[in-house]
Amino acid sequence: MSDLIAVAYPDRETAEKVRGELARLTREHVIEIADAVVATREPNGRVKLHQTVNPTGAGAAGGAARACPRAARRCSCSCAR
Repeated sequence: MSDLIAVAYPDRETAEKVRGELARLTREHVIEIADAVVATREPNGRVKLHQTVNPTGAGAAGGAARACPRAARRCSCSCAR
């Protein structure tokens, strides 16, 4: 099961710094994050999403990961490759 966590920051720069720190912690296997998005509001009121993962590619990768239950943990078997 996935959790959605939303945190508000006063500006985009702060949010990007936090996202960078989350990425570092993910690379060091301290935490697991599927995606992190920074949302900003444009002057015209529209919301813009700044995503780290391409949603189209993520769907394809997610399908490949489901082929082997160990694939998400860097599977070394040949079932999904």
